[in-house]
Amino acid sequence: MAHMNRDTMSEEIHQPVVRRSIRTRLVVLLLGLATVSVLTVGYLGVDSVQDVGESAQRISAGALRSQAEEYLRQVVVGDARRNDLILKRIQGDAANLAQYAAGIFGQPDAFTSGAYWRAEDHMFVGPDGQYMNDETGASSVFVPDFADVDEELQSLLELSAYLDFVFAPTYENDANTVAIYLGMEREVTRYYPNVNLGTLIPPDFQITQRPWYVSVVPESNPERAVVWSPVYVDATGQGLMVTAAAPVYAGGDEFVGAIGIDVTLGDISVSIEETRLLGSGYSFLLDETGHAIVLPERGYRDILGRDPELDEVWADLSGVTTEFAPVLEAMMAGSVGFDTLEVGGTELLVAYAPLESTGWSLANVVDAEAVLQTVGTLQTELEASSKSLVLARILPLGGGILAVATLVGLFFTVRLVDPIKKLATAAVRVGAGEWDVALPPAGDDEIGALARVFGMMVAQIQELVSGLEQRVAERTRTLERRATQMEAAALVARDAAEIRDVNQLLDETVRLISEHFGFYHAGIFLLDDQGEYAVLQAASSRGGQRMLARAHKLKVGEVGIVGYAAGTGNPRIALDVGADAVFFDNPDLPETRSEMALPLKVRERVIGVLDVQSTEGAAFSNEDVATLQIMADQVALAIESARLLDESRSALRELESLYGRRTRESWQERVSAYRYTGVRVEQVPSLSLPELEDSLSRQQPAVVREVDGPRLVAPIRLRGQVIGSILLRQEPDQAPWSSDELALIDEVSTQIGLALENARLLEETQKRAEQEQMLGEMTARFTRSLDVDGLLRAAVRELGRLLPVEEVSVHVIPPEETRSAPADEE
Repeated sequence: MAHMNRDTMSEEIHQPVVRRSIRTRLVVLLLGLATVSVLTVGYLGVDSVQDVGESAQRISAGALRSQAEEYLRQVVVGDARRNDLILKRIQGDAANLAQYAAGIFGQPDAFTSGAYWRAEDHMFVGPDGQYMNDETGASSVFVPDFADVDEELQSLLELSAYLDFVFAPTYENDANTVAIYLGMEREVTRYYPNVNLGTLIPPDFQITQRPWYVSVVPESNPERAVVWSPVYVDATGQGLMVTAAAPVYAGGDEFVGAIGIDVTLGDISVSIEETRLLGSGYSFLLDETGHAIVLPERGYRDILGRDPELDEVWADLSGVTTEFAPVLEAMMAGSVGFDTLEVGGTELLVAYAPLESTGWSLANVVDAEAVLQTVGTLQTELEASSKSLVLARILPLGGGILAVATLVGLFFTVRLVDPIKKLATAAVRVGAGEWDVALPPAGDDEIGALARVFGMMVAQIQELVSGLEQRVAERTRTLERRATQMEAAALVARDAAEIRDVNQLLDETVRLISEHFGFYHAGIFLLDDQGEYAVLQAASSRGGQRMLARAHKLKVGEVGIVGYAAGTGNPRIALDVGADAVFFDNPDLPETRSEMALPLKVRERVIGVLDVQSTEGAAFSNEDVATLQIMADQVALAIESARLLDESRSALRELESLYGRRTRESWQERVSAYRYTGVRVEQVPSLSLPELEDSLSRQQPAVVREVDGPRLVAPIRLRGQVIGSILLRQEPDQAPWSSDELALIDEVSTQIGLALENARLLEETQKRAEQEQMLGEMTARFTRSLDVDGLLRAAVRELGRLLPVEEVSVHVIPPEETRSAPADEE
């Protein structure tokens, strides 16, 4: 549209356009008769299809009910068997443990008393007279204060220790098992895992009086079967629990005690509560007394007619008088069945089956409506068939009638084209930028509504354009601020790169940052040698100077956002220091309202943190982080370069003081050697000396006897490797070398080796410092150019000036080519 002239635009809009709403207004009377005819024919066709659909729905509903009943029966029986298997496995564990214990106490000679666990080594008398062990054993052992601790009881204690070998694997193999224990007629209790039982129960605790124990004594359990205790709520917060108890008989008829296994019903409860049959059903579980082991919230409403109370468990359903009463009675009787109930106007389908091992009963409840959803789907398909009938047969006939009426209506449409032309002309003028245009009179018809809406649209567009101009201005101010920040960062980086003294560099950097960016406080922290603390090294504010005076430091990774940035290597902003949990409240900087910490990194290694603070809240943004991080990287590079330069100078001074400047110059000419003949110093090729090859096989100074006088060959060693040798020649009539002279020569050769290595390292460090300095200067010059062309020109110029090359060129791929490039080429 931007490339069209106003005449072309006006000509296109003024072409007559037929719109349905206009035609409807003109030909409403003509089309009314045709519409009534079409609707009448359509009604007759749809009505016949609906009659067929209702008949099919009735037939399918009966079939679905029968299928749903069979399905629910099968599901509830399967769920009951699955949960029953869990409890039967625990019953089997209890029986196996009882049989193992019977073998121990029935054949004590096979298990030597005290051979594995001696009572006198592990048991002691507690503060209240109870006989107990501590928590270091595999299981807790307890004897009440009134029991006689004689040899027979100690023998029982030592024999029972062999149960630890089966308690542990049994406990670990079942996630529902909470505890396993043995209770004996002599009031001995062995409990696994070790919970230091003697400190948790009364000193006169009697295991033989516990309900689970009483249920398996010979008088209560002549069949010697595994007995389940009633469901109870665990006092330690484990939820609903149940205990499986098995009697222990030694020698076949002597009752010596019972094995108990505490089992949590948490997993079973969660499995039952999460059951969603057909999307909306639920399940519940009863014990043989009518108490609810698992009952979802909806079950409370359906069965008890109320919501569950807070933390309510094990609700009593035995006296329920609601519609569920017959079902609950059948479940407590252990029956398998299916019932249909009407609860609160909702039809429910209920199937139930018992858990054979415990006498409990499981029920599944489903809304009948959910089962009959398929019938609704059938009804939908029938309605779709009705629509197809209308579209395929009725509408073609009605279309012919409507076509005739439409032709008549189009004749009258021309009378209404003129207002639309006027509206189109107004739209063209608005598109050309004329906001004050005259619109057609707004009547009560569609054209009037269109004129009103168009007027509103013109006002909205005018407001949008004004708002857009304001946003453009705001964006321009933001870009100008970003450019100012980039320029300031470039100036700081440039000035920092020109300073070589570390202390001067740090002080000048914080001054420049505060001066160019207007920050209330700027400080530089450097990590100590151990990397444990970030130590303040320079600060621009008065409070920062006080912090410097007392050697202020922060724990890396722990204290303040400076510690966070030093520990993680990531920047951190506190827009509101009062609400930021990581901010370190510093009394020397009371006016701080927002703070930003930027890591100083060299080759991904954090060497310190740049900390800037402002008296304004929310003074920093993510864009500020990106801008200032560039400056921080340059400052870090300058600091590292200055530090390396200082270290290099110090090492150089030390080497020159120890060995003189000639040693360093000698090392730089590594392929040569020097010889002193008593008259002058002359340079000789090191590889031409046969003594050098001979010295490479020596590790200590050695005297070689030759015709022209004895020689002393001293190897130059570095970290266990011979890198050269010292050759000394005596006159034939001179006295032999003494042991002190040999030791001195050996020490001198060792020091020369170290000096040579230090000189080599110094040379590499100086080269690296020069490279870092060159890179810093290049980067500083790059950042001075804020436009693309200027940046590229500066890059080409600096590369050509600093590197030994003939030609430098930079090629940039256009954005449209970059976007169209395949993913693997990008």
